[in-house]
Amino acid sequence: MEPDAAFEDVKYEELLIILLRLQPELADIFFNFDTLQKINLEAYMNRNISKD
Repeated sequence: MEPDAAFEDVKYEELLIILLRLQPELADIFFNFDTLQKINLEAYMNRNISKD
């Protein structure tokens, strides 16, 4: 691993630690390894795409 990549990894880890200390509830978002759920893409698009 080159030095820049190692430095980035350390900084990402530091950021994650800071975020989790400030908002521990983020752990559920960052470390949720449950089975992914499929969404109804058509229904999602119909709700979220504006029709101008």
